[in-house]
Amino acid sequence: MAGLIIGRRSPYNYKDGRSWDIENLCFPDFTQTLYVNGAEIEEFNACQARNGVVHVVSSPIPQSTITIAQTLKDDPRFSVFLQLLEGANAIMFLDSAEGKSHTLFAPTDEAFEELPANAVECLLLPENSRYLREIVRIHLTSQVEYSSTLSQRSKIYTFTHYYLSVRTDEQGNILITNDRIPLEEADITANNGVIHAIPEVIVSPKVDFDKLCGEDGGSDLETKNY
Repeated sequence: MAGLIIGRRSPYNYKDGRSWDIENLCFPDFTQTLYVNGAEIEEFNACQARNGVVHVVSSPIPQSTITIAQTLKDDPRFSVFLQLLEGANAIMFLDSAEGKSHTLFAPTDEAFEELPANAVECLLLPENSRYLREIVRIHLTSQVEYSSTLSQRSKIYTFTHYYLSVRTDEQGNILITNDRIPLEEADITANNGVIHAIPEVIVSPKVDFDKLCGEDGGSDLETKNY
């Protein structure tokens, strides 16, 4: 049952950022604002009872019984990205509900149509495995960021040493990577994190497809932040 946590928990019990049952807890701005799977806790300890305590939340708490990996497998929009995750041996990592939860920015199949025609096949070549891992890791963060908390950030660090810039425009749309990529669908909940579908592939600064997949081979190792 979403929102039911075993044991009595005050606001102070949540500050360590641990997850209780399926809930992912986040203080995005290091204030007293607390989010549970993206739903803001509007009132702490609203109702005390003999067998627990009730906190009032801003919206129903989303829940899922399946992992990020299984969610992607069940959604035909992500078949190409799944190939890259499998090639980078990241599926087992995203199929575990044990330990830390994550955020995945998942490009749709249509997003890959904007890359060179042979880009996916090129990345899956054994000699290009380090560039494949770089592409996969720049789409993944080590914390859970629903749109409600992501909208309050200016940047978010990925599993690479690069960060993605984040901005919310006047219409409330969240844009990442220098205002270039919107969230096509936000807050796809899994039991080990959250997925945001995006309409464009985030290309690491370490990967230059023209050089990597062209006749001259190699890669551009220019360093810059997103």
